[in-house]
Amino acid sequence: MEAGPLVSEGDSECLRLFAYGSLLVKTCFTWDSREKGYVEGYERRFYQKSVHHRGTPEVPGLVATLIPSPGGKVLGALYTFNGRDHVSEVLSKLDKQEVYEGFYERRFVTFTSLEQAGRQYSVLVYIATENNPLYAGVLSEDLIAKQIICANGTCGHNINYFQFIVKFLNEHFTLSEDHHSQKIAEALQKILKADALEVGGAVPANHDPADG
Repeated sequence: MEAGPLVSEGDSECLRLFAYGSLLVKTCFTWDSREKGYVEGYERRFYQKSVHHRGTPEVPGLVATLIPSPGGKVLGALYTFNGRDHVSEVLSKLDKQEVYEGFYERRFVTFTSLEQAGRQYSVLVYIATENNPLYAGVLSEDLIAKQIICANGTCGHNINYFQFIVKFLNEHFTLSEDHHSQKIAEALQKILKADALEVGGAVPANHDPADG
């Protein structure tokens, strides 16, 4: 995967962005269209530490990134933003949040739409690579679940972030298509069983799931 230009298909008037983690939870800007689909050759993993939005330096949260995986597939959403000023505003906010605060990198990947008969787009995506200082490395799903339960940051509890991603997957796809997320959800179910909580279930209406 090679780094690409900031905007889609060489058009500074249009930005196409693939969302697979925090941007499925909440966008901090208005989008012009959204459609579900997938990116091949990668898998979603909760291997990136969050020491601000979903955790602290002492108790870091774990948030999603993508790892290369031949034959892999990441389900998510494509956001489209139109207009030069709008594109510039969105990129500025994303770079602040993802690059400067979260150690993610801008990359280009191919997105396949499930709503337009398999139409493909070259899209921007933010990925936290394994050489960044907040990369946690390969972790078991049980360990991830234990960490998610403990962590809490400026945007709320880490478990709420995970629940919203599970909710999106359940509503638009099936959770079983994402084995890593499914195993984490099952591990959380076991840990939270005593409290009769359901991972991916209802979340308080006043909760503000900001990006991160």
